[in-house]
Amino acid sequence: MPTTVVAAGVPGAHRVLFLHGGGYQVASARAYRGLLAHLSRACGAPVLAPDYRLAPEHPYPAGAEDAHAAFRALRDAGYPAQRIAVAGDSAGGGLAMALLLRLRAAGEDPPASIGLISPWIDLACSAPSITANAATDAMLSPAWLPIAANMYRGSVDAADLRPLEADLTGLPPLHVVAGGAELLVDDADRLVARARAAGVAVSYRRVEGMWHDFPVLAGLLAEADAAVAGLGAALRADCA
Repeated sequence: MPTTVVAAGVPGAHRVLFLHGGGYQVASARAYRGLLAHLSRACGAPVLAPDYRLAPEHPYPAGAEDAHAAFRALRDAGYPAQRIAVAGDSAGGGLAMALLLRLRAAGEDPPASIGLISPWIDLACSAPSITANAATDAMLSPAWLPIAANMYRGSVDAADLRPLEADLTGLPPLHVVAGGAELLVDDADRLVARARAAGVAVSYRRVEGMWHDFPVLAGLLAEADAAVAGLGAALRADCA
């Protein structure tokens, strides 16, 4: 069962499916309860976070399959796709994009909205910002990223592992948050540019001076509070 967090007083007409980060290897939904509570308040809805299977014991496609199953479970529970938002941070952002591509390939309705926090979507780790921001990112190590990527994807080269190469036409509204000083800011920049070129409705909050996944400090950091509030409001509006 997913971890479900509901902030006091939220109306709950829609649902948010949140896919947590951790390089596809670590963390859990329970470890994210603080962020989920802030996001629930901002979205005005319960937030459900599955504990998807982790590498290296469970490499691709385990995590992507579990994300897909969690979305289908919400649909089976009676929630129409237009009342579901999907969000994720870091590797969870990569899973959110993989989920979108899987839904389209299966001919299933997409969610109403997508929210990504510092998404990790280039598993080739080719972004110049990985090197350029090595001294300014308080969260990630450039040396660790390719190790984590290889443990997750193994020798597989599947289309949903390469969302930056996918046709993004027709995707639901995309809302992205990233830190200007983080290793993966180029991933966010490139995704936003490609989505806009494909005609996708996009909002992008790029906060200069902030490191990878800074919104997890919501409740402790003003920039994180503002980012989560803005992201939640955008997801809520799309599901109305």
